[in-house]
Amino acid sequence: MNKNGIYNKYIYILSFLLIGLNISGYFINPLNKYENLAMNNYYDKNYPSGYLYDDINIDYLKQIYNKEIPNLTVEAINDEIFTSIRHSDLRKVEIYENWLIFTLGKIYEPISRTQNPYRIINGGVGECAEQVAILNYISNQYGWASRFIGLNEHVISEIKTESGWVVADPHYGVYFDMSFEELQNTEKEDIFKILNEKGYGIEFSDWYIRVMRTEEDNKILEVGEAISPRLDMFEKFSDILKWIFPVLLLFLTQISYRKS
Repeated sequence: MNKNGIYNKYIYILSFLLIGLNISGYFINPLNKYENLAMNNYYDKNYPSGYLYDDINIDYLKQIYNKEIPNLTVEAINDEIFTSIRHSDLRKVEIYENWLIFTLGKIYEPISRTQNPYRIINGGVGECAEQVAILNYISNQYGWASRFIGLNEHVISEIKTESGWVVADPHYGVYFDMSFEELQNTEKEDIFKILNEKGYGIEFSDWYIRVMRTEEDNKILEVGEAISPRLDMFEKFSDILKWIFPVLLLFLTQISYRKS
């Protein structure tokens, strides 16, 4: 066998390995891995009270994602994400989910993070921007316009319902029945009361209000805009490319075999 034949053989094997990884992604669920990592991470940090729930039901959240549960409010959906998704920044795309993102993420770490709401749900963990991505997608499914609001150290959502704009924070399970602009002008005591009802103390509430009201750092995105548009576009493109690339390799290998 000449060198060209050897190269073709290795490319042929690589193509089938990549296709096999793509197929395995439909059968391997990262949920157990990330739930365990998130639980260990939780006990290593001093999170505020009310921040972790044990009665997680990812299947119910998937039903909401697929719009199988009618007559839900933004507040109910926000609470469900808060209680269903473990709060963790450990979530990364696994090799069986997308081998291309996994590989390039070793070179540039932000690429390894997902903005795909279903992928986030499937892993069962997420940080604030990822949980808002779930909320915004579901809100759009239910016919409500939504947008990300980037704060100094945090990300929340503003959603336009039939009665007007509301603010929701699925990371901390907080809901404000008012627009972000109105929230900025609300008395601190009223915000304290809402946070206290969720089980948060004075120290956390002070931090939350301070972050929310540092207007020079706040950024309201356009309706439908991703938190990181370029990475979101790359993730969507790579979910197609992960199939095209190995199939194209197989096709080119077949042509090369015939010529030799």
